[in-house]
Amino acid sequence: MKIIVVGCGKVGYAVAKALVAEQHDVVVIDDNAVRIENITNNVDVMGVVGNGASFKVQLEAGIKEADLLIALTASDELNLFCCMIARKTGHCQTIARVTNPIYTEEIPYIKRELRLAMTLNPESATAGDITRLCKMPSAIEIDTFVKGHVEILKVEVPEGSFLHHKMISEVMRGFSEKVLICAVERNGEVIIPPGDFMLMTGDKIAIVGNQKSSAAFVKKMGVPGLGKVRSAILIGAGRITEYVAKGMLRQGIHVKVFDADKSRCEHFSVEVPDAVVINADASKPEVLMEEGLERVDAFATLTRSDELNILLSLYAKQNSNCKVVTLINHSNYTEVTQALNIGSIMSLQNISTEYIVQYVRAMRNSQGSNVETLYRIMDNKVDALEFVIGENCPICNVPLQELNIKSDILISCINHFGKIEIPNGQSVISEGDTVVVVTTREGFNDITDIIDK
Repeated sequence: MKIIVVGCGKVGYAVAKALVAEQHDVVVIDDNAVRIENITNNVDVMGVVGNGASFKVQLEAGIKEADLLIALTASDELNLFCCMIARKTGHCQTIARVTNPIYTEEIPYIKRELRLAMTLNPESATAGDITRLCKMPSAIEIDTFVKGHVEILKVEVPEGSFLHHKMISEVMRGFSEKVLICAVERNGEVIIPPGDFMLMTGDKIAIVGNQKSSAAFVKKMGVPGLGKVRSAILIGAGRITEYVAKGMLRQGIHVKVFDADKSRCEHFSVEVPDAVVINADASKPEVLMEEGLERVDAFATLTRSDELNILLSLYAKQNSNCKVVTLINHSNYTEVTQALNIGSIMSLQNISTEYIVQYVRAMRNSQGSNVETLYRIMDNKVDALEFVIGENCPICNVPLQELNIKSDILISCINHFGKIEIPNGQSVISEGDTVVVVTTREGFNDITDIIDK
């Protein structure tokens, strides 16, 4: 498909790169010539320097032939205007990044009146992930499928766990609840494990199951930190913190927010009156210790400075047993942070990319099925995809053991109209099912792509 991306900031760059990897024809627009030069030198895209809301600039970018325009600038209003011009000028679908909380309740109206295919709020989506982690603080990551009925949890095998030096098939036979270990990360390498794979202390594993089964398995693993989060410290009184604080307060969590900027603190106090807002420099250890870092249940660094976020998270890990969440704003730090013990890592770029690639794949669906949900798990090294099975799908009504499934692919879950099945070789996929597939391969658009033809 031909896709136009307006705005080449951190999110726009990441989205454009991901769409190129999906083999789409991408044109980027930005009024900053340096940004255009940077992305065109590093990613296989065409670049146009100019205002993305300009009729002339959109024509130059090929809006009349485009299938989709994605507006990802820092201005909500500019993004919406870009989409409005695109709808008037071409016949493409449009996606707008809209992040200001003032528009939250108006999103349905905005989408309907401007005929947007989707609105994207990376800050709100990231906040949702953080608050969801507070329900299962022992997990490093949590992703949901089948409308929330199935979870993929990423957890680390702790010292002394019964999993150490046991084969996956042995573990599964000895556990009555329906769960599946679908991916293992060891020493930076991720694999889709066969049944004879031997687990070791320190492995990071992805577990598929419903909420009850997953929680029971994690508890049996001996993973620490299963208690409910009752208090949290958030660093930085920005927009993402506003979303996180509101979500935590709805869960009954006591929230303290730190920021050295007095005006931001005053604004935050008005927007989130139930949070305790402290105008102080959290980079000073005595400040955090005085305000109860040692006793808090969760700690999240959400500033615009990756360096500060990383350093404060390291300090929290050393001085508290709390759940630690670290926001990373620049993709350059991704590999560095994977080697550090800084808890759960959140990235606006990764979340934005997941949402958009998921939508684009659904647009490009083919005869048998399409991608309903897409997540990149295990530090973006594994795709977890939820397919909806359509009529006349060639893999229907055939036992899985009789299908010639490619290597590095695992069918992790089948949803038979609300009945969740962790499959085995005798399991059968039927029309109308949704199927969760986990793979280290790329470029899957249809369920039939898992078959070695």
